[in-house]
Amino acid sequence: MATVNITDYLGIDGNVDNWNFKENFVQDDENQGTAGSFIAAESTLICGGPAKATDNLVVTKIGLTPSIQISENIPQQRIYEIGSKRCHIVNGIPVGGFSISRMISNGPSLLRLLYGRLFDASGNITAYGSQGLTTSEKAIQQKLVSAWNNLTLTQDRVMAGHADTDLWLSLFDQRFMLPFGLAVFMQDVSGNAVGGVYYEGCKVNSSQYGQSSGQMVMMQGLSVAFDRSVPIVHGVGSKF
Repeated sequence: MATVNITDYLGIDGNVDNWNFKENFVQDDENQGTAGSFIAAESTLICGGPAKATDNLVVTKIGLTPSIQISENIPQQRIYEIGSKRCHIVNGIPVGGFSISRMISNGPSLLRLLYGRLFDASGNITAYGSQGLTTSEKAIQQKLVSAWNNLTLTQDRVMAGHADTDLWLSLFDQRFMLPFGLAVFMQDVSGNAVGGVYYEGCKVNSSQYGQSSGQMVMMQGLSVAFDRSVPIVHGVGSKF
């Protein structure tokens, strides 16, 4: 019977000779006053944008945001076979969503920030909203622009009312039938770009806000489903 040494299991990035668990940290540089590679809330930037990630993307920064929770999961099914105790795990299509909250102020609300720059004061699609028309996604972007413009021709009462205010709170606005994008940029606390993710095809499915006596600020919360997550490789200013 072959003998297996503990060194064989530590050969990925070290060996038994430099493993001193009684004296050393596994990652000791973060405990010696030189910590600087952590990603914190202060070094994470959230931005709203068009539904598709393109090579030349312009996004809108979203501030006054105390929390965002993002989740993705892959539906799976176990397939068993006669004659074995083992199973095969079959993957479905990944699905994801996020929840985000923001303080309501005398300025653009969260829904306004996510959708507002896609239209001008007359309700027409903006250059911001029609980004990507010269990319490989040209056909998709043109259909999206056409859909936005069709909505502006038949505005409902809620959509027309939103045009006169930054306080967008009603989900009955027709614009919420169409998707937007969300970018999450990350740096470490020393300012080095780490990367991020762009969430495509986002649609709001739930909105909450409320107030209670003694509460200092009013918050708005959204729950959003997204179609796909696309990595941002080099942080702010990078190409997708």
